[in-house]
Amino acid sequence: MQAIKKFFKQYYVTIIYTSICSVTFILYFINPNLPIISILGDSIDTLTSREYYRLFTSSWVHYSPVLLSDLIFLFLVSCLIEKYWGHLTLAILFPFFGTFGGLLGDIATRILVAKSLSNLDFNQFDSQELVGKYTGSSVVIFGLLAVLLLTVLFKPTIRKKYLARHPLQILLVALISLYLIAYLLTPFLRPNLMNISDIDHTIGFFLGIFTFIVYELILHVTKQLSHS
Repeated sequence: MQAIKKFFKQYYVTIIYTSICSVTFILYFINPNLPIISILGDSIDTLTSREYYRLFTSSWVHYSPVLLSDLIFLFLVSCLIEKYWGHLTLAILFPFFGTFGGLLGDIATRILVAKSLSNLDFNQFDSQELVGKYTGSSVVIFGLLAVLLLTVLFKPTIRKKYLARHPLQILLVALISLYLIAYLLTPFLRPNLMNISDIDHTIGFFLGIFTFIVYELILHVTKQLSHS
């Protein structure tokens, strides 16, 4: 019991966020007729219909068996981010990546749809993907992954504190990173497999890189001002 309490205290943001995603995932498979996706999922029409709340709520919705693996990776990556950066950082980054990544994804999707229509090319993407509801959790995962990778690469204090003499944690970070990066690159190496979710993965990853760089710049400027 003490171990459970300690684990919850250390990773409570991760547990709360992944629990919400897990509940929506389970409810959908118990009863696919529940209007979870239609009410909470994102859509290409989100911006024009002014249902802006979908940009936020879609981050917490799961409805595909494939996304079961997303839940696992979401939990693992979130645990590491929460351990390295703290509870508040993860609490902010998760909805930030989901909301703004979803917004950029919607814009990119609309551009692709317009391009497909102008070229009369309907085979590049599944038409159901373009008009259906979808989730923003993948954007969050790849955004957090980018932050995790850059943290390990460019934050020596964190590497020394959490990874030095911890081979299992090093292996975990390496395996997560290699798997998700391979997942990210596959559609570009094999364009015939590309779909809308792959666009969102790419957006999430670069949004994570951008967020890390901005944070480091702000931190650098703050230190410079404090020393002047």
